[in-house]
Amino acid sequence: MIARFLKDKFFQNSFIYVSGTLFAGSLGYLFHFLISRKLSVAEYGELQGLLALLGIVGVFSSSLSYFVIKYSSAFAKQNDFGATRAFIEWVNSQIHKLVIAFLVLFVLASPFIHNYLKLSDFVGIIAVGFAIVFGILTTVYAAAFAGWQDFLLVNVIGAFGSLLKLFFGLLIAIFLAKASFVIFSVFIAAAGGWFLARFFAKKKFFKGPAEKIDWKEKYFPDLKIREIVFPIFIFSLMIALLSDLDVLLVKNLTSPEITGYFGALKILGKIILWINLAIVAVVLPEACAEGHAGQNISLKKLLGAYGLIVFTSACATLIYFFFPEFTIKLFFGAKYAVFGPDLWLFGIIALILSLLMFEANIAYARHDFKISYILGFSALLMTIFIYLFHETIRQTALGIIFAVFIGYFFALILNLIHRKREEVDRFVALDIP
Repeated sequence: MIARFLKDKFFQNSFIYVSGTLFAGSLGYLFHFLISRKLSVAEYGELQGLLALLGIVGVFSSSLSYFVIKYSSAFAKQNDFGATRAFIEWVNSQIHKLVIAFLVLFVLASPFIHNYLKLSDFVGIIAVGFAIVFGILTTVYAAAFAGWQDFLLVNVIGAFGSLLKLFFGLLIAIFLAKASFVIFSVFIAAAGGWFLARFFAKKKFFKGPAEKIDWKEKYFPDLKIREIVFPIFIFSLMIALLSDLDVLLVKNLTSPEITGYFGALKILGKIILWINLAIVAVVLPEACAEGHAGQNISLKKLLGAYGLIVFTSACATLIYFFFPEFTIKLFFGAKYAVFGPDLWLFGIIALILSLLMFEANIAYARHDFKISYILGFSALLMTIFIYLFHETIRQTALGIIFAVFIGYFFALILNLIHRKREEVDRFVALDIP
C-alpha cells in the first residue's frame, strides 16, 4: 500500500513541487530575514510597500500564468509538443507590444504611486516596472512547464531567480541600505529567470523543425480568446488584491515603521501560505484538465489537499502562538519583536486565505468566474475594515481574518452547490432514481 502511494503521480508531483517551492521559498524568505537586519524598520516598511506594489501590478503575470496553464494542460494531456510550441509562439507575439505599452503607462503613473505610498523617491518604482515586464515574459514559459506538470523545471527557474534576488539584494543592502535600491535585486532576478526559462523551453518544446499547427482550431475551435482573457485577468486581480492590498493600505494609513512591523509579521504568515499554494499549484493542472471535460476534481484529491493545508497551517500557527517572540527574533531580529503577541493571528490569516485560494482555483478550473465576485467582495471588506480599524496591528489582522473568512465561506458554498448539481446530473443520466 505504501509502495503504491509512493508511486502515485499526484504524490510524486506534490513532493517535487512542494520540495522545490520550499527551497525557492526559503531563499525568498531568507532575503527578507537578512535584508530586514540591514535596513531600518522604516526602510524595510518602504521595501514592503514596493514589494506589495509588485505583487498587485504583477497581476498581469499571474493572469497570464492561469491562462497558459489552463490551455497547455490540455496539450499535455495529448502529449502534443507541436501544439504547445505554436501556443507559446502565439502568446509571445501577443504580449511583446503589450509589455512596452504597460511600461510606458506605469512610468506615467509613477507620481501617483509615489504620493499614495509616501515613498522617498521614484527609483524603486522604476525597478518594479522593469521587474514586472520580465516577470510577464518568464511566465509564458514557466506556466507552460506547469501545464505539462514538469514541476522540476518550474522549481529550477524559481530557485535560480530566488538565488539572484538574495545575492544581489544582500550585496546592495550592505553598501546602500535603502529600499529603493534593494528592490533592483528583484528586477535582476526576473531578468535572469527569463533567460533560463527561455533556454529550457527551447530544449523541451522547440526541438526539431517547426510545424504549422493551428492549436486553436485543433483543440478549441469555439474558443473566443478575449472573452476568456478578461475574466482570467479579473480573477487574478482579485487574488492579487487579497494577497497584497493590506500592505499598501497600511503603508498609506500608518507610518513606515508600523508598515515594517506589519510586513515582518505578514512574511511569517506568508511562509504558511506559500507552502499551501504549492499544494494548490499541484492540483490546478489536473483540475483544469478535468474542467475542460466539464468534470470536478476527484473527492479523494480534494480532501487530500485540504488535509495537507490544514495540517501545515495548524502546526505553524501553534508555534507562532506559543513562541512568538522567539520566532520573530530568530528570523527578523529583536527590533521586530514589539508586536510578537499578534503573530499567531497571521497564521490564522494564512490558513483561511489558503483555503479561499484553493476553493477559488477549483472554481476557476471549471470556468466558473462567479468566484471573482466573491473574491472582490472579500477584498472590498478587507479594505473597509483596514480603513476603519488600523490603530493597532491586532485590529488590522482581525479585520483581515473576518473579510477573508466571509470570502472563503461563500466560495465553499459555490463549489459545494456545483459538486452536488454534478452528482444529480450524473444520476439522472444513468436513470438512477
